[in-house]
Parts: sequence; C-alpha cells; structure tokens
Amino acid sequence: MNKHKCTAGRSRAAGNLLIDLVIGVVLLGIMAAMLAGVYSNLIQRSVDSFETTRATWMANSAMEVISGYDFADPVFVDGSIGMDGHESVMATFDDVDDFDGFIFTDEQITIDPAYTVAVAVSWADISAEEIAEDVNPTFFKRIMVTAQNDMLRNPVSLTTIMSAAGSGVGGGSQVIAEEELNNSFDTAQRIPRTSFYATENLDVGDDNNPWASINSNVSPGEDDDYYQFELQTGETLILDIDYGYDSQDVVDGVDILMRLYTNDRVSLGWLDDAANNQYGGAGSISPKDPHLLTVATYDGVYYAKVTSYQRSNPSSYQNPTDTGNYVLNVTIIPTDESTGLGDG
Repeated sequence: MNKHKCTAGRSRAAGNLLIDLVIGVVLLGIMAAMLAGVYSNLIQRSVDSFETTRATWMANSAMEVISGYDFADPVFVDGSIGMDGHESVMATFDDVDDFDGFIFTDEQITIDPAYTVAVAVSWADISAEEIAEDVNPTFFKRIMVTAQNDMLRNPVSLTTIMSAAGSGVGGGSQVIAEEELNNSFDTAQRIPRTSFYATENLDVGDDNNPWASINSNVSPGEDDDYYQFELQTGETLILDIDYGYDSQDVVDGVDILMRLYTNDRVSLGWLDDAANNQYGGAGSISPKDPHLLTVATYDGVYYAKVTSYQRSNPSSYQNPTDTGNYVLNVTIIPTDESTGLGDG
C-alpha cells in the first residue's frame, strides 16, 4: 500500500515538472519573440537614424546649390514656374524655379545612387498662419528638397522660403527680374540696398558706383511698374532706362515715361525723353529712353514709376498699344557715411 502511494506521488511530481517545463519553454518563447521585436526595432531605428542623417546631408547639399540662383528669370517675366524655352539642363538654369521637378544626380552633388533627391518650387503665400503654396505670382517662392531611398520609412524633406528682395548667399541679386505685382505704390517691388555693387557694366554712366539692374516689360492698358529704394541722406539716386525704344523695332520698342516720388508719394519730377545721355552708358540707345536723378534729403524710401508714354497720355491715346521690354539701371552714389550697400 505504501509502495503504491510512493509511486503515485512520484508520478504527480514528474507531471508537475513536465508542466513547469512546458510553461517555461512557452515563457522563453514569448520573451525571445519580444526581445527579437525589440532588437529588430532597434536595428530599424539605427538604420533610420543613419539613413536620415545621410538623406539630410544630401538634401542640404542640393538646397545650397539652388539657393545660389536668382529669385526670378532675368529675361522671362511671365510669372510661370519651371524651365523656360531656352532651358533644358541645369547648365542653362538661371533662377530657382527652373529646378521645379528637377532630380539631382552625382553630376551636380555628392549623392549615393540609392537615393533620389527631388525638388519642387512654387509661389508661396506667407500671409496666413501657415505658409501655403500659391498658384499666383507673389514676392516669395517655396523651395522643397526631398531625399528618399528604399531603406527610409519616411523621406526627408527640407523647405525654405526665398524672397524677391534678394537671392543667393550674402546679399541681394544685382540683376533682378520685375515681379508683376508692382502696379501701385502699395505693391511696389522693393530693391534692397544689398543688391547694389560696383561691378563692370557698360550700360551705367559710372560703374565705379554701386548699381542694380532690373529687367522688365511694359504692357498696354493697365501696366504701371512701381519700384522702391532705400536711400540715406546725401546719396544720389540715378534712374536710367535702357533698351526701351528702338525706332528700328516697331514691335518691341516702347516709349517710356518715368516718375520719381518721395516716401509720402510727392512727385520729385518726371521725364519722357532724355535730351542727352549724361547719366547713361552704352545701353541708352535712344533719346526716348529717359533718366532721372535726385539727391536724398532724408533717410528712407523713394519710389520710381515706369509706364509707357501712351498710357500716361490718355487724351491722345485712348487705347494704348505701346508695349515692350526695358532695362532700368539704378545707381546709388554713396556718401562717406553710407552703409548697407552690397559692397559694404
């Protein structure tokens, strides 16, 4: 009797041990699966961190290249985004929005072939709480560079906003395209002092003084071009229209009238035709290309208004047809106390 009891006790103990072993194996399996998941997650995070760092570096490299370009095309001023007719490869790009839809390769930046570095450029509306894409021309462009490869769970995107006030690194663009929202004093296109440099330019009277050049177009009917400049007391401002009127080019030649105003919008003078070329350089090919000069009597804003003579004389031209391109060369002759110009 006692022998049977001992045998039964040993059987129950063996059964309990087997159950404990099974439970232990199950628990070890669960723990191993959990550890494997944690390890896999750590590996993925490590890969993500490494690949994100590389992607960020490549996106930054592309953004640096793009930021060195002008805000707007110096020739085409129609407000479109993307490559123009004469542009097909990066070597022909001349402004930031030419990069819209562009994909960088190792020919332009140091890039891993496994990555795709793509660019999107659009007009930007900064009036809202959040910067939004805008289909209409504004004074701002949004540049987004996105870097991606198959190992990244989420692509890396860098975004910057560029202002028409200047482009590139270290100052404003010296050759500027008109932005076609400048039809009034309130929307006058600002030409920053950092855009003015003393560099070679045969089209200005004296290129030893800092200058900036604006490429523009006058359309008939409703087109007035307003520009604003910041001057310091004693500085001389010279406005010189070039390549506007050409008697041999009846299609693209435009007879320009130019006016100058104070910050309070008080007229400082106007000119339709230039009797001589005392302020201009080689670009003043016709006496119908006017120029104006003023000496700043205060620190602050001055305005220039450029329009066609036909539009300014409605009694003679009720339906203006005069249209064409022009270049406005602007010179600031500094004083010994002048500051803030592109030359320092």
